[in-house]
Amino acid sequence: MTYATRRSGFTIVELLIVVVVIGILAAIAIVTYNGVLNRAIVATLESDLANSKKQLSIDHVNVNTFPATLALANGNKGLAASAGVGYQYTANTSATPQTFCLTASLKKVSYYITQDTTPTAGACSGHVFGGVSNTFTDLAFTQQSGAGTRTWYDMASSADGVKLAAVARSSYVYTSADSGVTWVERTSAGSREWDRIVSSADGTKLAASTSGVYSRIATSNDSGVTWVQQPGSPNTYWTGVAMSSDGTILYAAASGSPADGMIYKSTDSGITWVSTGMGGSLNTWSNITTSDDGAKVVAVRGSGYPYISLDYGVTWTSPAAAGYRSWYVAGISGDGTKMYIGEYGGTIYRSTNNGGAWTALNNAGNANWRKIVSSTDGTKLVLGVNGNILRTSIDSGANWTQHPSISSGSWYAVSASSDGSKIRAARYNNSLFTGIWN
Repeated sequence: MTYATRRSGFTIVELLIVVVVIGILAAIAIVTYNGVLNRAIVATLESDLANSKKQLSIDHVNVNTFPATLALANGNKGLAASAGVGYQYTANTSATPQTFCLTASLKKVSYYITQDTTPTAGACSGHVFGGVSNTFTDLAFTQQSGAGTRTWYDMASSADGVKLAAVARSSYVYTSADSGVTWVERTSAGSREWDRIVSSADGTKLAASTSGVYSRIATSNDSGVTWVQQPGSPNTYWTGVAMSSDGTILYAAASGSPADGMIYKSTDSGITWVSTGMGGSLNTWSNITTSDDGAKVVAVRGSGYPYISLDYGVTWTSPAAAGYRSWYVAGISGDGTKMYIGEYGGTIYRSTNNGGAWTALNNAGNANWRKIVSSTDGTKLVLGVNGNILRTSIDSGANWTQHPSISSGSWYAVSASSDGSKIRAARYNNSLFTGIWN
């Protein structure tokens, strides 16, 4: 008698059941892990905020005021934070009673605390939910050989950091449409003593100024493909140009003799220009900058006080609180809430009340500053510097990180995307670098 051999095994249905069960168990494990991780993050944030509130309260008792910045907290030592936790801080010391709000963030989770509350989920008004890290340890710079070695003098970026434009001394304007990987030499702009270049938010409108005597401002409406030397801009020694985010409003500052030393404005993307009435032949303007809407303008000069306009350049004030110094650079957040100025060979200062008061950002050190670039909210900053190391900040200048990995040098040209995550920097007579912060 012959018996059939029977083989044991799993049916397709049984295998599917096992796979489904394993998937369910894995999903439960992931959910459980994420829940534990989230509770740990929340506990860390709550603990850091509670401890920080105690220290800020002690500061208030000791000096009868809350610190203006975190750099002044805890006897100028700053507030302690757990690994990976980033702080955002604002204080209103002119209110009665005084108030503060502190946001702590870790892994895109944010909690905040005030002088009257306990840690609460969310972020303070004006702070970024999800926050920022305390350091730029993951900011990696990559050399972009496609740009070549040139006498880079200034750079501009679209809001998303994809379209870039740069100018080189005694050379041409260069543009990139792929975040700096490849570059195109725009000979139609001409070879000139380019000094500044600015960009609209979408990167289509550009304006570049020359510092050579009897020069003009050149503009482009097609991302730098074609250029027009605007006859409406006076023949003068331009030392600065600024542009609103939509590219329609432009400001330009002229140096003194043999130029007229005035500040000019255009409301049609540079076609026609009119004097704002600010300046004169003795004014040697160094730099000018504007908010995204073009309403707020900050201009600095080589000797004197900075000047500020809050009404599209119609009226100007000179805040004596900033001091009479050799101001060389100016920056402003896109939303206009934070203004920054720096003296050549000196300190960077910040104002959060339209120039009424200024705070020295001593942690940046003293150097020959060349440019200040700010994110839209004013939290992330990049400092271009002559003969020194590039610096960045993620807390409105309270603390700074130097980047020796790209060595010291003349970092004249720097730019950043509107959120501050993409940084570009170029050295004079050297290469261009990109830094991406994740």
